Amino acid sequence: MTVHVSIETRVCEVEPGLSLFECAERVDLSVTNSCGEKGDCRECLVEITEGADLLSQARLSRAHRGRGG
Repeated sequence: MTVHVSIETRVCEVEPGLSLFECAERVDLSVTNSCGEKGDCRECLVEITEGADLLSQARLSRAHRGRGG
């Protein structure tokens, strides 16, 4: 099973388990962060607009949820 992750105007088709940082890297986007890509510093300000049910529980607990999430 693959999932489609949209970041800005780019789409990354991946297997479940990849982080959003890894997806961004696959489509040549740099995500500013100072936490070593752990999602703790909140510099990236990722907004999940749909598909939050596909996130692991650990990642969901750290997520800044948008209108759709």
